[in-house]
Amino acid sequence: HHHEGTYTVTASGRSLIAEMERQAQAYLARVTPMPETELTRLVDLLSEIAARSWMSPEPAVKAHQARAQRITLTSDAPLPRLDLAIYALWTARDDAHTAAWQGAGFEGPALDLLTRLWSGDAATLPDLIARIGQAQHPRDVEHGITDLEAHGYLQRDGDARTLTAQGLEIRDQIEHETDRVYFATWQPLTPDDLRWLHETLQTLIEQLPA
Repeated sequence: HHHEGTYTVTASGRSLIAEMERQAQAYLARVTPMPETELTRLVDLLSEIAARSWMSPEPAVKAHQARAQRITLTSDAPLPRLDLAIYALWTARDDAHTAAWQGAGFEGPALDLLTRLWSGDAATLPDLIARIGQAQHPRDVEHGITDLEAHGYLQRDGDARTLTAQGLEIRDQIEHETDRVYFATWQPLTPDDLRWLHETLQTLIEQLPA
């Protein structure tokens, strides 16, 4: 439903979403890519990490994780539970990252520009405009780049933009802070736990239907 520039989901739309979710969970409940004992151990391990992340004092705001908390499982089969646990961990990473870049004084659009240059996803102003065109207007991209340059985070050579030492340092700090918060709830895991987790996830991915 559209009203005064905003969209809301109608009751019929919510019913459709709920039915799609129910069917997706029903399908996952029938998939058995590996022995149930192994799958259950994997689910329990990741679910425990997700639960610790939700209860952790950091980050203070957990807007992304709240979405995972609102999901209701219609099956207690391992694979739907695993799907939810992985989604919860994904949202925990989002919350940790959001807290890190906000704590560094950035707004989302500027951080996106800096990150794309930092990661090598773009190297020039035209690259950035092409890759972010659906999220930011070209004029806003240009203004954002100019602002990052004014703060000493970027330097230019024609159309090319690269991070300065200051820009590289602050973007690395954001990533380190993200990891510090996110992986704090993984600390009880031993090296053997992590090795088993890695190998089991690899096996699961290989065995899932295409």
